[in-house]
Amino acid sequence: MKLWRARPKVHLRAYEGVLGTSAELVLRLDPKVAAGPIFDRMLAEIDRLVAIFSVYDPDSELMRWQATSGPQAVSEQLARVLTFAEEMRVRTGGAFNPAVQSRLADPESAVEVPSGPTYSVDLAALTATRLSAEPLTLNGVAKGAVIDAAVEVAMREGAEGVLVNIGGDLRQGGKALAPVVISDPRSGAENAEPVASLPPTLGAFATSGEYRRGEHIVGFDDGLASVTVLAPTAMEADAWSTALAACEFSQAKSLAEVNNISSLHVFSDGKFWLSPAWVLSFQ
Repeated sequence: MKLWRARPKVHLRAYEGVLGTSAELVLRLDPKVAAGPIFDRMLAEIDRLVAIFSVYDPDSELMRWQATSGPQAVSEQLARVLTFAEEMRVRTGGAFNPAVQSRLADPESAVEVPSGPTYSVDLAALTATRLSAEPLTLNGVAKGAVIDAAVEVAMREGAEGVLVNIGGDLRQGGKALAPVVISDPRSGAENAEPVASLPPTLGAFATSGEYRRGEHIVGFDDGLASVTVLAPTAMEADAWSTALAACEFSQAKSLAEVNNISSLHVFSDGKFWLSPAWVLSFQ
């Protein structure tokens, strides 16, 4: 004799104006669990983290900290993301660098992006210290951190599966809910043939390129159309897609191979390069 169990329900909410773009939140829940309160908690967490990481809001925690000198108490979330960003700067040889903000604000500027650390973080004490007056941005990693936090809220609330998609970067947790379609960066048409159609996949996908947001990556290779990265977390996918798009292909190829990064590189001439890790992920 088998006990009957109601089939889980899938709930979807779409929003505009989340981190300046659109967002989709998808939940797979037991029918007895209400979706509304979980969506509300996910959105509240997104709003809370945007108030920490935004470079567009002068009252964000990141921007207020940048106006200080000496060790300053910071939130755990800011301390962890700053630490991860600095680790990525070192790991990528500067291809990922939070100190690119001045160049993003003025692409014609002759000012060199600092090659060394511009801040230090004490995770145990939750303090951060500016080592340079160079303005910083966490845009190459903050969206991923926000997506991860929203996924974690849903899983804590008992979701059997969750998908968070903000501006095309996404993560699926629990039970993967949807296939992943990677748009062709060379076409502006919504109905263009995709570069890749992938099965439902746990983990996170992030794509970097100049094709939709204009110039926003310092060092972007003109022959490259986009880089998509699959990683365990959205923060990792966000940072690695930014780094691999910000350097010459020879360096990007080496970084992907040495660090076992699963990446898909699309070039303006129609050519592709799949990292060994990407190939293994979808065999």
